Amino acid sequence: MKARAYRRLGIVLASLALVVGLAPWAAGQRATSKARARAGVRPRVAAKPDTGTTKGKDEAESDKVVRSEAEWRKVLSPFQYYVMRQKGTELPFSGKYAVGHFKGTFVCAGCGAELFSAKHKYDSGTGWPSFYQPIRRDVLETEPDYRGTEPRVEVKCARCGSHLGHVFPDGPPPTGQRYCINSVCLKLKPLSAPAAKEKESAKAKSETASEGEPETDTPPAPANAVKPGGAGP
Repeated sequence: MKARAYRRLGIVLASLALVVGLAPWAAGQRATSKARARAGVRPRVAAKPDTGTTKGKDEAESDKVVRSEAEWRKVLSPFQYYVMRQKGTELPFSGKYAVGHFKGTFVCAGCGAELFSAKHKYDSGTGWPSFYQPIRRDVLETEPDYRGTEPRVEVKCARCGSHLGHVFPDGPPPTGQRYCINSVCLKLKPLSAPAAKEKESAKAKSETASEGEPETDTPPAPANAVKPGGAGP
């Protein structure tokens, strides 16, 4: 019994010694924290790993744009409001970008966010502007759409949430996707003069390098053709 009592007493004395020994250290830490607070010095934190990327113009443009429906009616034309805010659809071949090749970047007509590059546009034969990929994945949002006879995937501007069209899995390589977009939802931002000049120079070099190659009698069939009457936006 005495041995057990001695052991308990030893544990109690050791605990008291530990508390007494830590008390000055804790007091010093509190004093240091108060001094730093008075001097306006923030405690040091571990630095975040360098990912090699910085927030540039494109990321700044991805900031959300929130407007009331009354404000949207002031910003958009009546038909744009019908398509972009009420998920309407323009008639095939009626849009200004439905047919033809363009140079530049297509931006959202509602907020100006860059969405598609003109070099990714192709003639799908459906009557709506078609692209096989966006400029970046994060510029678009998608969600299921069950309003039609068959389920579809709606495409929206990630910055302002406006309806743009739909995406279908019948596009050309390399993505196999067809982003079927209403012309009224887009605005074309032409290439700047230096960029256009650089592109023409690269094209001229490519044509010079290909001179002397034998011509084929039959041109290859376009891999990106889609039969007219396909599902639209």
